[in-house]
Amino acid sequence: MGSDRVDAVRAWYRHRHPGAGDVTLTVEDPPGGGYSNELLFVRMHGAAPAPETALVVRCEPTGPPLFPAYDLGMQVAVQEAAAAGGVPIAGPVVLEEDPSWLGCRFLVMPWVPGRHPGEVPTECSWLMAATADEQRQVHTGFLDALAAIHRLPWAGTGLEAQLRGAHGGLGDELRWWEDYAVWACGPQPADALQELFAWCRTHLPATEPPRSVLWGDVRLGNVVFDERYRPAAVVDWEMATIGPAESDVAWFTALSAMTERFFGTRVPGFLDRDEVVAHHERALGRPLLDLGWHEVFAMARAATVVVRTQVVAALAAGSPDPDPADHPVVRYTSRYVERL
Repeated sequence: MGSDRVDAVRAWYRHRHPGAGDVTLTVEDPPGGGYSNELLFVRMHGAAPAPETALVVRCEPTGPPLFPAYDLGMQVAVQEAAAAGGVPIAGPVVLEEDPSWLGCRFLVMPWVPGRHPGEVPTECSWLMAATADEQRQVHTGFLDALAAIHRLPWAGTGLEAQLRGAHGGLGDELRWWEDYAVWACGPQPADALQELFAWCRTHLPATEPPRSVLWGDVRLGNVVFDERYRPAAVVDWEMATIGPAESDVAWFTALSAMTERFFGTRVPGFLDRDEVVAHHERALGRPLLDLGWHEVFAMARAATVVVRTQVVAALAAGSPDPDPADHPVVRYTSRYVERL
């Protein structure tokens, strides 16, 4: 972060907090960050009312984006609804619409201290040093937060105008991802991804489950845990939609199984897939329908996102466009579908 941006963040903070006085600012690398935007972790010294304030600034993408649209207003709305429903978030969240400060719109939220399990839970020393009971508490606390999201009211709350999926069904959501796959691959053919979605369309479930608010990117790495192994903040809401709870659960179970297959390890105290399903069914008060189909759909969606991540990285580096079919997640999912 250059000195110009440091000065811009300081000026923005003093503009929003006239009584802050002579604010100094320290910029640090965030302990964790997403792929879809730039995160700035700043500490304000001398900022009223506290002597030190830690903030996270989430900037709207200014380069090649991970998704065609990046709706910061939606992210604020869904997090506010989640907080009202008892889901821990990094809030309050402030949306700055004026791009003149940083050259883009951005969100500002308090930094929540805690532990981040990361992309691969078995590589998290804090988690692996915990007892089996503590590990299980991490897992069930995570699932309880997910169930609380799925129980949030949304019809008539205004969220239906903010979140994709409020007025459609599984077929419409599948079509969105089919179109996204073509866009995500850029100039490269999307055949390998389209084949995965073609299987999903051929086997589309006949029954539409009840719809819920969906978190979207359901991963342990998107939760901050406190020292007592409880969720302190659920973060990264850019993939939030409305749809069946099965979509979120399948994203978690399918990607967890994939990670265990790639790395050959699992956290000893974690629930297995059947226990995860039973835990969530109890929390929702209904069975999860056609979860196997939703897991294939989740893997196809995840494969498309990681391909786009690779494309964005190549664009930033000026490297040749990658072949989508060569990505390990795409190959894994294609082999999985071939065995069905």
